[in-house]
Amino acid sequence: MGNTSPDLPEDDHRPSGAPRAREVKSQKAQLRSEHRLPANKAVKIGMEYKTGAKEPPEDRQT
Repeated sequence: MGNTSPDLPEDDHRPSGAPRAREVKSQKAQLRSEHRLPANKAVKIGMEYKTGAKEPPEDRQT
């Protein structure tokens, strides 16, 4: 089998296994949010787009 105890005492509160429904719901809400990160991490987004000074080009909106 393997060691199933947490590495640190602070990790003891985490439930084992797959994420619970509440966590899945939260993750899905983050993906639907308008504040999404670009799907391609190699693409750099300038600070002017992050602050709203400029609108991102159509091909960069995700």
